Amino acid sequence: SGFQLLQKLPSYDFKVVFITAFDSFAIKAIKFSAIDYILKPVNEIEFQQAIQRAIELIEKKVHTESQVNVLMDSFKKELQNKKLVLRTQNSMHIVDISDIHFCKSDNSYTTFYLDNNEKILVSKSLKDYESILKEYGFFRPHQSYLVNLNHIKKVDKTDHGFLIMKNKKEIPISIRQKKNLIDLLDNL
Repeated sequence: SGFQLLQKLPSYDFKVVFITAFDSFAIKAIKFSAIDYILKPVNEIEFQQAIQRAIELIEKKVHTESQVNVLMDSFKKELQNKKLVLRTQNSMHIVDISDIHFCKSDNSYTTFYLDNNEKILVSKSLKDYESILKEYGFFRPHQSYLVNLNHIKKVDKTDHGFLIMKNKKEIPISIRQKKNLIDLLDNL
């Protein structure tokens, strides 16, 4: 993501305009950090205005790196506390996203594997959760699995390859996703 890219840069001399679909917290953090943003879907006029403001900051030699650092700190704190509500037939489970090791698909059902070997089965497809969780460090190495990159212990590249999670579970890697996963992990 753009946040991860900014974290990798030791320092830079350019302005940042975020194009985002994030919730109100992120928008408040971006506003507070005096950095411009555009909400998705992108509006051509808003895009032009944001670029014009960035050009003005460059011409005035205004430094915004410290504001980006404030934003990055806010973003990291938000991710640490993010929760997900999982609805089952009899309950609503409120789980910390960071506690999710991986999700496994079974047609229109998804099983969440959490800390302490807890499992929660919900009647939604894995695809429904993929779009939500990919912003929080999740990757789909196989059509039946969505994994939290923070819970990967090892990548075994023998045969087609598989992931060994911190909870000792093994997750297959599809041939199509193997290179994407290796590239992603190389850039962590």
